[in-house]
Amino acid sequence: MSDVLRFATSSLVFPEPTTARPQISLPLVGVDGPVEWTVRRFPDDVVVASGVAPASESGTATIVLEPRAWAPGYVRVEAASGSRQAAVPMIVQTPPAADDFFGGVTLFPHSDDSDQVAQRKETPNDLIPVMGALGMGALLDTLPWSVIETTRGEYAFSTWTDQIVELCQKHGLRLTLRFMQNNPLYNGGDSSQKGLTRLPRTDEEVTGFTDFVLAALRRYPGKVHAVELWNEVNSASFNSGWWPDADARTILPLLRAAYTAIADEFPDVQVLTPGAVGTGVQAAGEFWKQFIEEGGLEHCDAISAHPYEQSPRQFRALMKALNKKMVAVNGAVHPVAFTEAGWSRVVPDPTGGNGAWVRTLHAQAMALVHLLVGAQEFANVSSAFWYNMVDSWWDDPGGTENNFGLFVLRGNASDADRPKPVAWAFARLRRELAGVAFHSVRSFDDGGRHVDVFRFTGGGRTRLVAWTTPEQIDPYPDELRSARAGDGAVSLPVSAVVADGERITGMRDIYGDAVAVDGAVTLSFTPAYIDVAKATEARRAGATLG
Repeated sequence: MSDVLRFATSSLVFPEPTTARPQISLPLVGVDGPVEWTVRRFPDDVVVASGVAPASESGTATIVLEPRAWAPGYVRVEAASGSRQAAVPMIVQTPPAADDFFGGVTLFPHSDDSDQVAQRKETPNDLIPVMGALGMGALLDTLPWSVIETTRGEYAFSTWTDQIVELCQKHGLRLTLRFMQNNPLYNGGDSSQKGLTRLPRTDEEVTGFTDFVLAALRRYPGKVHAVELWNEVNSASFNSGWWPDADARTILPLLRAAYTAIADEFPDVQVLTPGAVGTGVQAAGEFWKQFIEEGGLEHCDAISAHPYEQSPRQFRALMKALNKKMVAVNGAVHPVAFTEAGWSRVVPDPTGGNGAWVRTLHAQAMALVHLLVGAQEFANVSSAFWYNMVDSWWDDPGGTENNFGLFVLRGNASDADRPKPVAWAFARLRRELAGVAFHSVRSFDDGGRHVDVFRFTGGGRTRLVAWTTPEQIDPYPDELRSARAGDGAVSLPVSAVVADGERITGMRDIYGDAVAVDGAVTLSFTPAYIDVAKATEARRAGATLG
């Protein structure tokens, strides 16, 4: 019998109770007497339910949550039994219809059957249903060449990848596979990190890598939407030959050969360039500047970028410059996929490394909405993936690189990975934008703040997503790193937000909670979802605001 109180459930994301399933049950083990439990709503900490669950002779208990207490949302469940205590966050969600594939997630690379993977205790059967329940549209997973091909021409694809592929099909997620790592079988036997991160350059290496990609597509015919060839090619961590050369031409032999081979055999599979950090094109030595100038766009269906560390204003400026560069050189824009982007929540401040970090859980949730809404301004941005699903730490839980997840890695309190507020913000965003598409964006300055109002329309509806940002464009402003609800607030007349002849009929924050509109609209760093209608329509519905 366990002496630790633990929630013995495989998932902490639940569908909203219905008449067919009127209750939510949370089993516990390690019980030492009756369990007193409380449910607190996020973020205001209001108690929405409480009770006592009887203990069984075997040291178990079940908390039963009645439907009257529930609306979709993010809550914290606290339990106490004798001197033992446990608490977990939980999401109750009504998933939207998956009418698009724009919002996805990139998994931490662990697509093999190693002991290290097994230690995490995650399985695709845990992860994929949760992604579907949150309304995600797409997933990216990674295949390491040196792990899968240890004998020439023989490919040991893992049970992890097999399950990922099948479950994406079952739950309607569009799958992208990333292929990376060199292989000692083809690079002269060099199994060092430098050897594995050196781009394939010789004909033998390029052919071997291309065959590896084709072998995977043959194993999973019709089940892979896109392939990404290599990862962060302009980073020394994944391309040991990059520094100090800074030459985008090193990827072209591999890209040219693989693109041709894939297009010949699998014409429906999109080929993405190696994910490159950033979207800059203006300074000498920037990857995309040289890649575009060297004709790289001819050898891919979309370029794959990782726009880490970018504020909303900087992101828009860099994307406009990137598109302008593509038009100048190629005559038109080219599709762009953001196969990784995210912000890690770390405390205290990190001393170095990746600059995409924030201090508060709210700031992480806010940054996700900034990214996934802002990216839709650009018609050639075909997809955007948050990195990553679950915090990836092995032995450094406070490290920047290890805390990008939508979920906290399962621990003593729970058998399931624990959702952060950012996971609920992701689910809410998918629900808010289901059935509408980007229409336009209007920006202006007010009282030292920059204001962005994004307009989405569809099905006779208009929904705005609006926020403020600090004046600085670069780097990521410290105010955003520490942001809490209400920071950066400005009060605006309704007419400054809606178009002529429109009125506001409802307004919600990123967690779906109602926001009052009383003659004025208060916007802040935290995005707000705003419903608008023609004034005559709003009056007819009897729901006018402002």
